[in-house]
Order: sequence, then C-alpha cells, then structure tokens
Amino acid sequence: MVRIKSIEEIQNFTCFIRSLRKGLITNFYLNVEKHSIWIEAGEFFVHETPECIFFLHENGNFYHLFFTATSTDSLCAALQKASFCNELLSIDILGAKENVVKDALVNIGFYEYKSLYRMYHIGYPLQYEMEKIADIATIKDIDEIYHILNQDFDPLSEQIPTKGELALAISKKEILIFRAESKIKGLILFELSKLNMYLRFWWVDKMYRNQHIGAFLYHSLMNLAKGTKRQMHWVISTNDNAIKRYKHYGYIAESLYDYVLLNKKV
Repeated sequence: MVRIKSIEEIQNFTCFIRSLRKGLITNFYLNVEKHSIWIEAGEFFVHETPECIFFLHENGNFYHLFFTATSTDSLCAALQKASFCNELLSIDILGAKENVVKDALVNIGFYEYKSLYRMYHIGYPLQYEMEKIADIATIKDIDEIYHILNQDFDPLSEQIPTKGELALAISKKEILIFRAESKIKGLILFELSKLNMYLRFWWVDKMYRNQHIGAFLYHSLMNLAKGTKRQMHWVISTNDNAIKRYKHYGYIAESLYDYVLLNKKV
C-alpha cells in the first residue's frame, strides 16, 4: 500500500482503469472534500494491480476497502493476491438485492456482516411550528460527538465520520444537538444540498428516550430542509425500531441495498 498524496492521483488511477476499455465496476465515488481530509490526515492508501485499483481508508483497527476494477473476476483475482488481506477489511457493495459482486466476494472468503437499505421520502418535508429549533453544534462539541458516534454506532458498517469530517460538517452547520446536564443527549447529523437531504445519524441517549427529544431534533432538521424535494437515510435491515420510526415520517424502502462484507470474523 502506498499513501495517497493528492486528489489528482485518485483521478489518474480511475482514468487508467477506464482507459483499458474492458469494463468497469466500482464501489468508490470521489468526494473531493471528504477524501482531501483523509489525504491530509495521512490515512488514505492505494494498492495498484493491472486491472484493479484498491483504495484503503485506515480506521483504527481496520480498513474500509474501495475498488475500481474491469470486472468481478479481476477484482476477485486481485484480492486473493493482495498483501493487505491480512488486515481486517470492511467493504461495501451497493446494488440490487441479488448482487453478483457480493456473491463472488463471499465465494473467495468474505462474509456478509450486515446489510442496509435506503429509505426515502419524495416531496417537500412537513414543516413544524416550533418556538426554537435545536442548537447547531460548534467546534467545541467535536470530541463529544466523535465519542458518541463511536460508542453507540458500529464503525465497521456505519462509516463513522473522522474528526476532520465532523469539523467540516460543523463548519457547514450540519449537526444539530440537544443538551441536558451540560452534555449532549441527542444529535442529528445530516448533509444538505439544494434539492436533497441525507440524514446520516440520529441519536438520543438511552436515558432520555421517550421524551420527544428525537422528534424535536427531526422537526428542527425538517424546518432547515424545507426546500428539499428528496429526503434519504440508510437503515440497517434488522433495525426494526429505526425502520418503524422512518415509516412513521412517511419514508418508504428503496430497492437499493448496501452489503457490508468482512474478511475476518469479529
């Protein structure tokens, strides 16, 4: 593995695979802001093979693995020879419920750790009458938010933001919080564009649930996202409570799945 030094390197590697004109499969989608943060932190790596490029994001005791390859066969062949396979790897495979790439990786030793599917709501979100909305997180909250996310969510399957990513979200005012006893007891982290709202994390401390704090945070977000026409969220397929909550707000399941595969049992 070689540490990536620039966004241009990533673009060149991707262009190389395309230039082979043998086909293209990938689970990597360039996000200049996020990937620049990974590069600056020295935690983003590349491993090059003749027909497959691997990108690896170091995340504590494991790596998130991304690929751009000419075919499923070239992906599997390259993986079976890769020196980094002695590390714990987490790989996301997006697509339909029946997924050829997922099945091929399972056949060479990966296993399905978790599956998620996307839920969405089409149309302008409901607006709620509120005396005030939730507080916007500041940079002083970053350590507390980072601790909450890593403690109450699964880094292997839920892509916890790095502190650099959290700092970016805070600068964009994309984290809302609820405080009690001088501590964060609820938060909602999201990404907002002109037409779309992507809800990434929605959390309330166990001791503060059933007190309408989650609803307060969600209503605050919907008021901020009033101009969007599509609201989305990924949900773990076995998380019945979350699925029920989103259905309550009018979300429906989409036929787009994210299979999280690991190469080692945990």
